[in-house]
Amino acid sequence: MFEHWKSALALRKELKDIIVYGDFELLDEENDDVFAYARSNGAQKVVVVCNFRDREIPWSPPVDLHSGKVLLANNPEVNLSQKTVNLRPFEAFVCQLH
Repeated sequence: MFEHWKSALALRKELKDIIVYGDFELLDEENDDVFAYARSNGAQKVVVVCNFRDREIPWSPPVDLHSGKVLLANNPEVNLSQKTVNLRPFEAFVCQLH
């Protein structure tokens, strides 16, 4: 747990212009199972996706995550190649879009 938070804080510091000062956009606001948002500074965008449920949730992202690079995840096997992302129980990840 400590190492995960250490990585999260390091990422926040590294991408401060996006994560701290970037514009906030709530994604898929109507979805009660997935909390997802984007932060952007014009040229760069970071998407944060969280499943706070104790079951797997199939989620169709409203943004194209196919070209995204996973920067941080609590599960090492995040698959962004499909139209639907199957989020494991309590899974969360951060990806940078290009």
